[in-house]
Amino acid sequence: MRIVLEDGLEARWAKHKLNQHALIAGVEALGLKLLVENPKDRLVTVTAVMIPSGVTMQNSATSFWTNSTSKSPAALAPSRTKSGASA
Repeated sequence: MRIVLEDGLEARWAKHKLNQHALIAGVEALGLKLLVENPKDRLVTVTAVMIPSGVTMQNSATSFWTNSTSKSPAALAPSRTKSGASA
């Protein structure tokens, strides 16, 4: 909270948006798809990437934890379809 107060809320939000756009550009450059296709429907602080068919969750998780600075276990949670089934 101290950092937010020091930087100002608008500056922190702008930094989140900048990081979001950079992440999306990288994901798309890799040929991957985002779960939320419409940019107007995306959250600035959450970006869900679809795992291509043929890639296992175990391989994705191993690569993610080896190469990522994110420490959120939720980052690897399987998505659910609108019906509630695993995607």
